[in-house]
Amino acid sequence: MTTSNYPIGIDCVWIASDAVGDLGAFTTAGAGPIPLRVLDNDWLPITDIEEAICKLPLISTGKMLIPIKRPDDFVAMAARGFFVYDWQDISRTNARKMGKYEKIASPSKPLNREFLHDELRLIASSIVMLNLKFSEVRAIKIEENFDPTVNAPELG
Repeated sequence: MTTSNYPIGIDCVWIASDAVGDLGAFTTAGAGPIPLRVLDNDWLPITDIEEAICKLPLISTGKMLIPIKRPDDFVAMAARGFFVYDWQDISRTNARKMGKYEKIASPSKPLNREFLHDELRLIASSIVMLNLKFSEVRAIKIEENFDPTVNAPELG
């Protein structure tokens, strides 16, 4: 695992698709692991992915699965058909960390990668989790689905 290209301290979003083509949006909280393919893609910088998602049309109702103080961004992505996962470990003690992205919002109508255009479709088609369905999975350990991943550098 490397840390060379990690967007240190930036809460950014990356995307992937699952075994049936549904889409997941993963918010890093500036600390969650990111598949290397996301950072090394030639289509769209990771810092621009959330903005590109929010330009998509509203197709769904976003439902929050856990209470959080500022749900607007998560609901906005779910309303565009994405299952939304967040790196909740950022606010946990070491003893309570799970090491997984946790689902915090779901769409009433999931968007399939086949209906994306341009850069988002290229990224979602290159980051595929073939062994799971976002509609069924509450938490995902990225290292079990992608190799290599890029972790945030340890700050200290």
